[in-house]
Amino acid sequence: MVDLHIHTHFSSDGVYSPLEIIKRAVKDGIKTLSFTDHNEFLANYEGVKLASDYGIKYVAGIEFNSFWQGKDVHVLGYLIDFKAKKLHDFAEELKEKKFKQTIERVKKLQELGFSISFEDVMAEAKSRPATGVTFLKAMLKKQENLKDERLFPYLHGEKSRSPFMNFYNDYLTPSKPAFVELKDAPTEEVIKLIIDCKGVPVIAHPKDLNEEQIKILKDFGAVGLEAYSSYHNEERRLFYLTLAEKLNMIVTAGSDFHGEEIKKDVKLGSVGNIEIDIVKGLEDIHRQMYG
Repeated sequence: MVDLHIHTHFSSDGVYSPLEIIKRAVKDGIKTLSFTDHNEFLANYEGVKLASDYGIKYVAGIEFNSFWQGKDVHVLGYLIDFKAKKLHDFAEELKEKKFKQTIERVKKLQELGFSISFEDVMAEAKSRPATGVTFLKAMLKKQENLKDERLFPYLHGEKSRSPFMNFYNDYLTPSKPAFVELKDAPTEEVIKLIIDCKGVPVIAHPKDLNEEQIKILKDFGAVGLEAYSSYHNEERRLFYLTLAEKLNMIVTAGSDFHGEEIKKDVKLGSVGNIEIDIVKGLEDIHRQMYG
């Protein structure tokens, strides 16, 4: 069993430490995993050592937020040189851009009448760049928000099972009322950075990207699709498996695990016991790209 899309507490929306995740992976029978924190490479240092200590295969990884054609496109970088200066520099630049995005998101939420401040969000994010789910976590610390009927579905109703992700999808994604474009992180640039750092660029949970869009992303340099994902039902999974074969792209598998507090229905390794050799495909394409 493999899980190549896992978030640790190095992401502001991750719950568990690398050690806690490794121990759970051993217990759950996961043989190969990757830590892919948002715009953050630090978990890889622990991942390499811990996986060796616990007899698990580790694949270095990162997940970048990017923006293209009005969509928030997430790009995974596997087998990346996470010590590369260029990666560190870009990650620092992106952090500054994310802080600016957070300021604008807070302004929009304030204009909508919610009680929230930049300091509230940063406290909840532990001074790391805020991810989407951090906003509702910060808002729920304010009594006045708890009385806001707009938040009742996330607290008690049909969206309360995964409140933070549902709030993010309803308020902070493209076309939603508090959306703020991350203008300075175009997808093409992010893919190029991954390649410059000797990584394998894979489009994370493509979910609503169509064939023509995937073709363009491939032209940018993406070589894989995360077909096995908690975002995809059987129909979408089959669509991306078929498309990957048609376009000669590799396939990867990842749960996008953050912890039950963030995504209650997404379990570690929940993409299933994949029969095809995902990791061999990654390693083969890595050798083809970089020798």
